[in-house]
Amino acid sequence: MVNFPPPLYASWSDYLSRTSNIDRMKRCHAASKRANRVHRCQLRRKYALKELLLETLRIAIKTPCAHCGSPPGGTCTGEVRLKGSDIWGLIESAEGRCCYCNSLAIESRPSNPSSGAPLPWANVGRRIGSLEHVDPYSIDGRINELSNLAWSCLWCNTWPKERRPNALDHGGHYPTD
Repeated sequence: MVNFPPPLYASWSDYLSRTSNIDRMKRCHAASKRANRVHRCQLRRKYALKELLLETLRIAIKTPCAHCGSPPGGTCTGEVRLKGSDIWGLIESAEGRCCYCNSLAIESRPSNPSSGAPLPWANVGRRIGSLEHVDPYSIDGRINELSNLAWSCLWCNTWPKERRPNALDHGGHYPTD
């Protein structure tokens, strides 16, 4: 069996006792900023630059956003903007557990202390928490609606085919208490 590094937190209560509210909200604010930067109008503009699109898609890209009517690349006037408190509400209601495999997903992605660059995370992927868009390609623009969001581990969020209830691999931590 592979030796994984020990988990940072043994339980949800351990996480709450060893982290400050300020630190938790900083993380939630960063997650909300990442979620808010994805907008269907902007994505359509990005894809418009690719040469291999079908002609029908090229025509559709020139049309305004179906959700808010803004031009491609414009700022959406109606999409839900998430706040850090919204993200914390999701994490708190799930008690830090992945909605798919139930692992305690409250650690941050490991990074190099000197450069801040991401480090490989496969051995602890079920411990790293991430915001999951249940329907990532919402046609009507409701991608950031709270009903479309869930808390999951990075492993389940990255590889949907690997989702298994009570998974015990790839760094999943399951306390016995």
